[in-house]
Amino acid sequence: MKKEVRGDEYIKAFREFRRLTESWNGRKPIFKLFKTDKNYYLYDTGTNRIFLCSQLEYEFLNNLIKLPVQDALDMRMYSSSVDDFITALCHISDLMNGKKVLMATRIGITCPDKIDWFIQHSLGQIILETTQRCNLRCKYCIYDPSFKQNRNHSNMDMPLDIARRAIDHLSECSSSKERAAISFYGGEPLLRFPFIKECVRYAKTKISNDKLIFSMTTNGTLMTKEIARFLSENEFGVHVSLDGPEYIHDENRTYPNRRGSFQEVKKGIEYLLEAYGEKSREKISISMVYSPPYSEEKINRIGTLWEEPWFPKDIRFSFSYAKKNILPDQMVVNRLDYSVLSWAIKRYIESYQANSKAHPLAAQYLERKLTSIHQRYIFDNPAEDSGMNGCCYPGARKIYISAEGMIYLCERIGLSPALGNVFSGIDIEKLKRIYLVDYREQSEAECCYCWLSRLCDICYAHAFYGGVFSVRYKKYNCEIEKNISEIFLKLYCRLYEIDPGRIDNLLKIEKS
Repeated sequence: MKKEVRGDEYIKAFREFRRLTESWNGRKPIFKLFKTDKNYYLYDTGTNRIFLCSQLEYEFLNNLIKLPVQDALDMRMYSSSVDDFITALCHISDLMNGKKVLMATRIGITCPDKIDWFIQHSLGQIILETTQRCNLRCKYCIYDPSFKQNRNHSNMDMPLDIARRAIDHLSECSSSKERAAISFYGGEPLLRFPFIKECVRYAKTKISNDKLIFSMTTNGTLMTKEIARFLSENEFGVHVSLDGPEYIHDENRTYPNRRGSFQEVKKGIEYLLEAYGEKSREKISISMVYSPPYSEEKINRIGTLWEEPWFPKDIRFSFSYAKKNILPDQMVVNRLDYSVLSWAIKRYIESYQANSKAHPLAAQYLERKLTSIHQRYIFDNPAEDSGMNGCCYPGARKIYISAEGMIYLCERIGLSPALGNVFSGIDIEKLKRIYLVDYREQSEAECCYCWLSRLCDICYAHAFYGGVFSVRYKKYNCEIEKNISEIFLKLYCRLYEIDPGRIDNLLKIEKS
């Protein structure tokens, strides 16, 4: 008699699940399954929620990805007890009914609205290619002749009339912004300190001082007390390149004669720390580049930089891999290195378990992505559309001005279609066609059915290869992004398993 009752319950659960799946219209829901050492999890793309699930539910949903609905039901029914399967099926149906999980089968890509207005009124930053000259010859630099995809060194400097017109453009197109930023880029911008001073002077005649923000990316070797004082007085944010302790930094960051630059960079940072004083934590940051040969032991050695007495322990920094001149036949995801991520996760978990402060390198490398997961927006009903992955508003968030006066989308993209020049302005129709319409049309076949669409950081810099949009190059970067994001989802849930209360500390970190 009991078996018959359970049989009736199974039929009821089966019918309810099949009823719910009718809304899929022959497609499959978009979701991701993953597991930690302790538990099984479901990430639902439609609602942006993460759920703990049983092993049976995990296995059933995994079959559902690969098999027709009826085959997935039959496979689990015959390989588990009726009681267990009814429980699993009822739980999944309850999630579908109550939380609207597993109900999204397509997430559309939406282009930003009112892009014309944003370009004309909401420009946030201009980045000036101050010069294409540099006093260093770093082995991994994108200006090196071996990087066919990127810019090359030359003796060209940006003329003042181009810089002034670029500043005029920022003044004219930032009316809705509380802040308007001017960044000096190179080459090495400090080769042209008088030019920078004149740009600052001119900008202050065009844009109110309380709105202006200045910043600079520099190798630090040309820093002097005078320059550091000027930068501090004008509230510059200064991003200095330093790859680690001396013997690591000097492997790649060298002068043309291959002499290392560490000692000059160290002195430059010290000048900045002295000039900025208490503002150092806010205004000075380090750009660290990780280059081959890769190993966790090398990361350990880089981490000893924080043990050096002169180095500020709480300084902000970015940490990235050296750019590679990727050729089409090298777009193989399984050749990638994950030593930094592995090292950072081990160190971070150890400190999390001990309720102690993580090594700054591990913390800053991981916490920005963990924060974006923790602070993600949760949907009560599956949203039908999302934005364009991690892409910014093209031509509005920032623009890059080359030394010749050409306007480009971003300093991070080597070769990409120009948007216009500082004298004629941005060709908005061209921008829309390339960076909105074409990008969306060539991306939606993959993106609309991708489990990562709501958490994705892929942007234009990951899609343009050889000066044009490349589906293959974007797919290559998409696979990397999916691999890394799955690792971060596992880490996030693992931290929650250790101590769910402390995961809320991530709310204190500013979301990128």
